[in-house]
Amino acid sequence: MQKTKKQEEICMKFKDLQALKAQAVDAAHDSIDAGDMDKYKEHKAEIDKINAQIEAYSEIQEAEKVNQVLDFNQMPKDPVIQDKQTEVKSFVNFMRTGLISDAMVEKVDEDGGLLVPEDISFKINEYKREYVSLEDYVNVEPVSRPKGSRLYEKLSTMTPLVAVEEMTEIPEIEGPGFERINFMVKNYAGILPMSNDLIQDSDENVVAYAARWGARKSVVTRNSLVLNLIKQLPVQAINSVDGIKTAINVTLDPVFHGGAVIITNQDGFNVLDLLKYEDGKYVMQPNPIDPTKKQIEGKDVIMFSNKVLPSNAGKAPIIIGDLKEAITLFDRQQQSILTTNIGGKAFTRNSTDMRFIEREDVKFVDKEAVVYAEIDKNFTVAAPDVV
Repeated sequence: MQKTKKQEEICMKFKDLQALKAQAVDAAHDSIDAGDMDKYKEHKAEIDKINAQIEAYSEIQEAEKVNQVLDFNQMPKDPVIQDKQTEVKSFVNFMRTGLISDAMVEKVDEDGGLLVPEDISFKINEYKREYVSLEDYVNVEPVSRPKGSRLYEKLSTMTPLVAVEEMTEIPEIEGPGFERINFMVKNYAGILPMSNDLIQDSDENVVAYAARWGARKSVVTRNSLVLNLIKQLPVQAINSVDGIKTAINVTLDPVFHGGAVIITNQDGFNVLDLLKYEDGKYVMQPNPIDPTKKQIEGKDVIMFSNKVLPSNAGKAPIIIGDLKEAITLFDRQQQSILTTNIGGKAFTRNSTDMRFIEREDVKFVDKEAVVYAEIDKNFTVAAPDVV
């Protein structure tokens, strides 16, 4: 039967009411979770009101069916016989084609689908991602000016004092040398415009979500600055665990051994995790203090996502050393978040603009404190046994 315009309007109202009810139910759940029972009562009253409207529309539809004027010149067949014929026809059609016709089904709105509420949620679900911050592993120094310098003793070989005979002149010795590390803070910023209609009409706290999004963007920004600096170092090739041991024992000065860590991506971690000695023992072992972490030769192995620290031409990066001695992040301003709905373009386009700004610079302090290496991500040959 062809639906009338009025029936189509009622169908649309049913859908709108179901969507509003779903929003109210989500809001009621959130109020309970937050312990705000006053808000819960408001949402419960709203749900009851919507249910009453849905019931009222259903009653109107039933009343319209009863009051329909029948054409007695075209009286329908016996309803019982008609129903049975319809049932048989539907069953035969289902057995032949797998399709149901002339039946009350959920998947068609006018045949019963409107009676089944949709599971609609307007909560913003954030995908879980690992945002490990390299800022935790480098030296972070707050600064009060946008540019400046720090004085460091030059790396040089310390020579011993010389022996002198009694009553002879003591020779002069070469004093320590110094060098300056200059920094120049830059602004890293962006503006996120948000429609005020979206903010007002959404049940989700859009502004709070945007602030969390900006905080994750700050981690990505600082990771990028540190990694771009490290990639300026000459690359060493590592083909086994012996190469890692050599990097730690020989390339790095012993003074850096205590704070040294091994940083790699998923590809590199997989290679290191599969390496075995000739006796079958795995090279990488759980940290005895924290078994959720792993170590090689007592150095923690830290894994970053391949997206953050990508492999290059089949080679996985491995960063070995004491990054706190190697790199300093000069922090003029942690990320600042400000919003406005009247400044800039916000007033004319009816938006709330969120501004993110952070100010920093990243510099090498001691390049000898870190080694940048690569290992074939498909490398699986066992390393030689420990002597």
